[in-house]
Amino acid sequence: MTAPPPKESTQGVEAYSAVANAMKLASSLVVSFGITIAVRQFFIPRTLGTERFGELNFADGFAGLFLVAAWLGIDTWMRKELGVTLKSADGIWGGVAVVRTVMGIVLTGAMVVTLKLLGRSDEIIIMAVVFAIAQLMIMTQNTASALLHAAGKVGGLSVVNIVGKLMWAAIVIPALFLNLPLMWLAVAFLVSETFKALTSAWLAKVHTDVTLRVDVKAAWRAIKDSTPFWVNNIALVGTGRADVALVGSLAVGILGSTTAADREIGWYTLVLGIAGMLMVVIPVIGWVLLPLLSRAIVRGEEEAAVIIRRAVEVCVVLGAPLSIGGFVAADELIALYKPEYAPSALVLKIMSFTFALTYLNVVAANCLAALGRGWTVTLTSISTLLITPLLDLIFVPPALRTWGPGYGAAACALAIVIAEIFTTSVMLRSMGRLAVDRRLLSVTGRTLVTCLAVIGVDFALKRFVPGLNGWLRVALDAVTYVTLALVTKSVRIAEARAFVQLAKAQRSARGAEAPA
Repeated sequence: MTAPPPKESTQGVEAYSAVANAMKLASSLVVSFGITIAVRQFFIPRTLGTERFGELNFADGFAGLFLVAAWLGIDTWMRKELGVTLKSADGIWGGVAVVRTVMGIVLTGAMVVTLKLLGRSDEIIIMAVVFAIAQLMIMTQNTASALLHAAGKVGGLSVVNIVGKLMWAAIVIPALFLNLPLMWLAVAFLVSETFKALTSAWLAKVHTDVTLRVDVKAAWRAIKDSTPFWVNNIALVGTGRADVALVGSLAVGILGSTTAADREIGWYTLVLGIAGMLMVVIPVIGWVLLPLLSRAIVRGEEEAAVIIRRAVEVCVVLGAPLSIGGFVAADELIALYKPEYAPSALVLKIMSFTFALTYLNVVAANCLAALGRGWTVTLTSISTLLITPLLDLIFVPPALRTWGPGYGAAACALAIVIAEIFTTSVMLRSMGRLAVDRRLLSVTGRTLVTCLAVIGVDFALKRFVPGLNGWLRVALDAVTYVTLALVTKSVRIAEARAFVQLAKAQRSARGAEAPA
């Protein structure tokens, strides 16, 4: 038997309409991330080696760190406010574009001066400038996407994501085969993101009544209202980017050369890339959850609580196997690269604990934003921004001095784990009963038991069957996880089947009942 549809017809229709949009976006992300896995996450590091791969990511990370302030937090604000009406966005879009352009110019100039003072080469500085411009293109695309999500017109975005990624790969692959300078990889990223930005902006103009008219007053009001999201973006993105810049700077002094520092960055950013691949659904969560929750809150907090609890539960069910999989398969995954990437295996084992936490973190942040508690998210993220570099400064130098190359990257991973635990705990506690019920606690408990059992099986296989093929061991771990998840009912097949059936059925219902 299948589960009955939700009692509230409107809530059910909107939820499954949101799921349908999520499935469209996720399908395009799966294709584009498939290209990314093949090219960026495998072909590029294998071709470049740890040193050049570290140089590329240092330039990219530095650009992201400096340009993060230009995000303004406006996209999150739009998804929250425009989930109810699109009318308020007219004039804001153009005004935000002007503000971002001015900020981008100023911040890029500051970045160039900083890199000069750090003694970085002209090639890295120019690459960082190219990546900075690409960051502005990403911001433009995200704002246009926020409008399209609010309008429920996401089909075109799916095509844009795939075409943009194909354009990027079409430049990167020949550049690597021809052994062209690293600059070509930065240019490929800029070309791809520019195409996606311009096309997304055109789609937003076609499918909504919002224009690029500049209304400075309206834009300024929106930016002021977005302040908590803005500060939160700076804290979240700054934390990840600061790690790359910090470990690179510390390693130069301790290991004695920029070459050694770039290798350290290469080991660390390789794992960050793998983590990014496993977080493929995270963008969809914000795109879908904020508008959905905004409408539910209008009807009542209890209705929103149901959505919040099930969203947190999905994070537990999806995130736990990713974390366990990353832990038990770390050596095998890194072995797919060159032997010089071997130190990344330890980094991945440590970082894997953040996979489930990151899903929970993103969902909690979006839920708090929809509930009007944006400053709770912001203050938590600021705390994380302060804690993570402090932990890096505590862990990285002694790790490099005591154990040598590779352990600076591992120390950074440990700092991220501690910071994620802190952030997720604070935000879940802030939501209280809205996020937690008996069912969630039960599912979480059963999932933890399953995870611990799989780690025990993996340890036993390594110790008592030493000649066992690594991938076969991982396959046995996977079978153990699935079996225990079904036996303990932390994953319920009947509910998953009913969910899919209702998601398919929502299209006809939407035509009759969904709000305009």
